[in-house]
Amino acid sequence: MDSPTGFRVTAAQSNGAVVVRVEGDLDLEGAPRLRATLEGLDPPIVLDCANLEFLDSTGIAVLVEARRRFGDGFVIRNIREQQRRVVELVGLHGFFGIEE
Repeated sequence: MDSPTGFRVTAAQSNGAVVVRVEGDLDLEGAPRLRATLEGLDPPIVLDCANLEFLDSTGIAVLVEARRRFGDGFVIRNIREQQRRVVELVGLHGFFGIEE
């Protein structure tokens, strides 16, 4: 699903999990698209952030919602250092399951 600002989200089955790939900016415009994608899924879900360029508070809110909804069945993978720092700054580094 593409956005005029370049945010893209795709979901596909892989090795028994749903891998959700995000690209671009997970912000006020991209967050509703990710939320809509996650609503129709069942865990386990892996959020692949290898191509995520930017993460703001609205994006973090969607990630928090997903973690609360899916628990340990929601994992973040390949998060870049810049986005990892944002998660740490807001005190949520221990809340999320983050894999390299």
